[in-house]
This record gives sequence, structure tokens and C-alpha cells, in this order.
Amino acid sequence: MVKRSLWQTSRKWSSWLRNCSICRLAYPPVNWLCPYCWKKLRSFYLPPPDMVRKQGDFTHIRLFDWDGDNNLFIRLFLNSLKKGGPSFIFNQIVLDFLHRIVQVTSFPLNAVLVPAPGHSQTHSQDHAFCLAASFAHWSGVSIQNPLVQLFPFDKKQKKKEKGERKAIRFYLKEKPINDKTIIFIDDVLTTGATAQAAWKALGEPEQFIIFTLAWRRLI
Repeated sequence: MVKRSLWQTSRKWSSWLRNCSICRLAYPPVNWLCPYCWKKLRSFYLPPPDMVRKQGDFTHIRLFDWDGDNNLFIRLFLNSLKKGGPSFIFNQIVLDFLHRIVQVTSFPLNAVLVPAPGHSQTHSQDHAFCLAASFAHWSGVSIQNPLVQLFPFDKKQKKKEKGERKAIRFYLKEKPINDKTIIFIDDVLTTGATAQAAWKALGEPEQFIIFTLAWRRLI
């Protein structure tokens, strides 16, 4: 009877405590990150006027830059999202994003959110879709998920030089989106190849904006 009581107590504590995705310390499940890591993550947020930049012919809006000073921390944070962070972490960071961006630009009303397609055909609702769903929740803008990658994702691609990589190609599994501002959602923008491929697959819309959590500079 005592053993069962101890087992039940340990189960109760293990369900109440959760390891921080960054520092791995155990904290009550108030957040996906511990208070220290939340504070550190927010210290990397860009000032609102610096969140908007040009990516070729497109407007790119991001929450922070991924550079040498924050390389390991941002990598761990983004990996935690890709491994299936709970919805409230996506909601919180997107809410932070929107609170900052509305200080410098208006959110397009005639818009539709389009997430980057998942690498797996069977798990299309990955981190990019979760980000888009949070944007839809807080902004009221509708979300569509029409893009599919034309060939299976190869993990070796990212290890190759830019010029040696296969061109990313998407196709539409739904009818084209007409007369709307497209807001393309992804976690990171580096070369812009994914956004460019999405723009082409969507019929090269005139109004195309890129929202990402981070911009990673090419070294």
C-alpha cells in the first residue's frame, strides 16, 4: 500500500513538472520554457522598426535575427518547436510577434495565411502550420494549406553548398488563391528559396509577404 502511494505521488509530481526545452531544468508546466529562458529569448527580439526588411522583391517580417551571438539558444528553441511544442508556446510567441509588428505596420485585412508545407506527406501539420494556426487565432485572418513539396525532403540538402542543392519545388493540392494578399509562414528564412518556390507555385501573386520567426544570415 505504501509503495502504491509513493508511485502515485511520483506520477503526480512528474505530471506537474516539465523540463525546459532549452536548459532542461524541471519547472512547473506554466510555460514550455523556464522563466530564465523566456527572458533570454525575448532579449533577442528585434526592435519593431527593425523587424521589416526586403527579401528580393518581397517584404520579410521576422521576430529575431539568428546570428553568431544567439546561435545555440535559437537553434535549441526552434528545434523544440519542431519536436511538437504545445499550442500555447506557439500562441505566446505569435502574440509577442503581433504586438510588436502592429507598432510599425498594419496587418493586411484582405489576406490569407499559407504555411510552408511539411516535409512529410502524412504529417503536414508541422511547426509551420502550428505557427500559421496561431497567427489565424490572434489575427482573425483565414488559413489555407494548399502547398505540397514535389519530392521527398532530403536531410543532406542543408549540408550542401547553396549552388549544389536541388531546386525546391511545390505544387498546389487545392485551387489557386486569387485576389488575396498571401502571408507565407515559416520558422526560418535563410536564402529565401522556400518562399520563392511557394510564390511560384501559388501563381506569382502580386501581394506576397513573408512572416518568419527568424532570419538566418548566410556566413
